[in-house]
Amino acid sequence: MPRLALQSGTARSDCWPASPTFPMTTSLRFPTLGALLLALTLTAHAQLTYTNAASVAGNVSIALNDSTAVQTFTGFTSITSMTWQVVNTSGSAQTASFNAYIGQWNTATNTLVGSLSAFGSTGSTGSVAGGATFDLTFGASSPVLNAGTTYALLLSYQSGATTFGANFSANPADAFFGSGGTGSVATSFGISGSLPTFQSSLHNMVGTSPNTGEAYSMSVDGTLAATPEPKAAAAAFAALFVVGLVGRRVWQRRQPAAPVPLAA
Repeated sequence: MPRLALQSGTARSDCWPASPTFPMTTSLRFPTLGALLLALTLTAHAQLTYTNAASVAGNVSIALNDSTAVQTFTGFTSITSMTWQVVNTSGSAQTASFNAYIGQWNTATNTLVGSLSAFGSTGSTGSVAGGATFDLTFGASSPVLNAGTTYALLLSYQSGATTFGANFSANPADAFFGSGGTGSVATSFGISGSLPTFQSSLHNMVGTSPNTGEAYSMSVDGTLAATPEPKAAAAAFAALFVVGLVGRRVWQRRQPAAPVPLAA
């Protein structure tokens, strides 16, 4: 039996029997590495601002024609802010108030699905000169969104001058605007301040089909759902398989050798 030798308070490694191995240490290390590689294949998206700044092509007269502007989208898990650009089509200064909403949208029937959520408080333009534009910003926290579901951001007239319209332009085809298009739906005049009545109107009034070639002139702060990159995911699964094999082999090599029976 080897002698026990202590030097400066440290036991020599060759003086102790082989210590038991701890397979959890190694067995966890390699799967953890594999899980990390797999996690890296998911494109995690922080909240970003999506802006349609293309040259204005026209406007939807949401006040004069009792219409609600509808911007559809999909692939997002939350929306925290929206800014609509409205234009005063009158030749003199005017003021109006609007409300913003978010809800699930059926692009086949062009109607609201389920409940409607008010987004922020009523926004007022203040005095806007004739022919000038104004950016209406609404801030709130949207309900948790299902990335595979189509939703709509809505802007509806509340009160004031009926000379305002929502500007639109060519679709910039980014992650937000490229996933939907512009639409509108006729609603009863000035009812958007009453959520139950407005919601019922959107269930029953059929809107226009979303025009995917256009997008409203607006900015949206939203979080795009994480999506796996196919090639990276395949590579990560292969890497996970390899590190699993390596980890197993290393663990096996660290097992104590089987005792050799002594001759009688």
